[in-house]
Amino acid sequence: MPANQSTLKGHLTLHLIVAIFLAVPVAVTWQLPTTWISLDRAGGGVSLKARVCLLFAIPFRTVELSDVEAVDSYLAPGPPPQRTTRRIRSRAIPMGTVVVSGPGGEAEFPVAAKNIGPLKERLGGFLADPSARDLSFVFTAHRGISVFCGVWATIFIGIYAIYVLSWIIPQQIQWRFVDWVFRLLPAKGRRQVAESIRAAAAERSDQ
Repeated sequence: MPANQSTLKGHLTLHLIVAIFLAVPVAVTWQLPTTWISLDRAGGGVSLKARVCLLFAIPFRTVELSDVEAVDSYLAPGPPPQRTTRRIRSRAIPMGTVVVSGPGGEAEFPVAAKNIGPLKERLGGFLADPSARDLSFVFTAHRGISVFCGVWATIFIGIYAIYVLSWIIPQQIQWRFVDWVFRLLPAKGRRQVAESIRAAAAERSDQ
């Protein structure tokens, strides 16, 4: 196979791998999103604005409500527990939905069942307190899964960005950057790096 075809195949394979590994956390956080919510009291009414995001900060839905009056919730029906071959019961993550409503409509936000109570208490407390002027906070549908998917996606985005930049940025500029970083190291660190480079070069020459 010619070298250029081999290189092209390698590029396409890497793009495909990154796309697959990014698709998983994107799909999960689409179902279990992070919500940035703010409430504001003005003119006797409470308005709500929320950005529902995947991967913590990428909004895919924006919600705006005026004259918010009530907070309710319900639990999502889940599949019955199933017995595996090892006689271990596997259960789906218990999920629920918090519903914020008023004359202008309603908005629903998915949240883990165990976090429904604190979220309702926070929102309801603001609505019940006429002296409260504004409230802003962030909550996730499921904290553990959201954190895991966010870290997972960040790692692969970083790897992909470094790979792309290595092909876009001229090699001369890359070496200038490496040299700049090298000069920031203390003298002992520079000696250790130089010795490691010489040892690796000697090992390659011996092979």
